[in-house]
Formats: sequence, structure tokens, C-alpha cells
Amino acid sequence: MSYDQGIFQQVLWSSLHGHWVESTLSSQLSTAVIHDGTLPFMGHAHLGQHFTPTLLIWAAFIDLIGEAALPVVQVGLITAAGIVLHRLANELAPERTANWITYGYFAVNALIGPTLGNFADLCQLPLCVFSLLLDLKEKRRWLVVLSALLIPLIREDTGVLLVAVGAWLLFRERQRWPLALAFIAWGDGM
Repeated sequence: MSYDQGIFQQVLWSSLHGHWVESTLSSQLSTAVIHDGTLPFMGHAHLGQHFTPTLLIWAAFIDLIGEAALPVVQVGLITAAGIVLHRLANELAPERTANWITYGYFAVNALIGPTLGNFADLCQLPLCVFSLLLDLKEKRRWLVVLSALLIPLIREDTGVLLVAVGAWLLFRERQRWPLALAFIAWGDGM
């Protein structure tokens, strides 16, 4: 188990037991410990280091299947994202090109290494972004709203992608300017 996976596992386990997003492993990386020389402590809120509320969605899996939960969740999310990407690519390009885009997604080292070596909170991002783009293309409002709401909640810096999609939408489909401005405001506000 990697250090990050240990942090996330501890955050989720603590949350299940009434200590919301607390982690002694996260406290070891806190400013108080690093710069002030204090000892790592119980009660340190991981949200002070990374704003990752969507991580709590996966807490029940920790209780259900134990330490295998996070790798299973990560591989499931990455696989689901590839399926959604393939469907999106089929909407925009010939089938052969869509297949190659999907092969490229699954074969890229930037995806394989982190997926096999470490749990990362960002594993939720490809599924949400690809879903948002597909749902915008297919004009499924409730899924657009769901994806857009989740993206900035994955981590504090992921809202920038929603801002980019909003800017793209503003210039590409001007009739959807209210939606584009909502994306920009929500993505930038987080």
C-alpha cells in the first residue's frame, strides 16, 4: 500500500467511525509538524491540505471490502472513464478513430503508472470530465449538472477544468452562454 493510499484509507475509515476526514498520516505532512516541529496528532482534518469531499463517496467500500477497496474503486473509475471516452469519441469521429483514441487512453503511461502504483483522488476526474463532455454533446441536462457539480469537489484545483469547458462552450456554442457562465463561476468559485 502506498503512502497516499494509506492517507485516503485512513481518512475514509475515520469518517466511517465518526471522525470526519481525520488522518494522523496527513498531519505528518502539515505545516505544524514540518515547520514547527510538533508531533503528528489525532484529529487533523485532511480537508485542510486537500479539499476532497467526493472521496467520501467511497467510504462504504472500505467498510465492505477493506483495504482492497481503493484499488478496486480506482480501476473501476478509470475503466468507466475509458468506456465513456469511447462513446464520446464515437460521437465525434469514425469508429476506427474512436477505437484508437480509447486504446491511447488505456495505454498511456501517465494512466497506467498511477493506477497500478498508487490510489489518487484525481482518479475520479476522467470519468466526470468525459461524462460532462458526452452529456453536453447529447444534451442530457441532469447529467451535465451532476458532472459539473462533482468536478470542483474532487480536489481544490480541479475546478479549473470546469472553467476551461465553460470558456470553450462560451466561444463554441454562444446560445448556451448561461450554462457556460455557470460553469466558469462554479469552477472558479471553488
